[in-house]
Amino acid sequence: MRAQGLLAIIILLCITALGHAAEPDEFAKLAAEISPTRLMQTVRELSNFDGRQSGTAGGHAT
Repeated sequence: MRAQGLLAIIILLCITALGHAAEPDEFAKLAAEISPTRLMQTVRELSNFDGRQSGTAGGHAT
């Protein structure tokens, strides 16, 4: 229960810190550049572990 409260406080602090980091227009510009297709492409790239296992050449490269 205490950990949940601490997590909630951390999340709220991060959200409020983001609000002071940039102007609303900057957020709108960034949000306009995000497309579902590009987002899925990025997630697929980040979650592709093929050839990145420990002990492989790809794993050493990453």
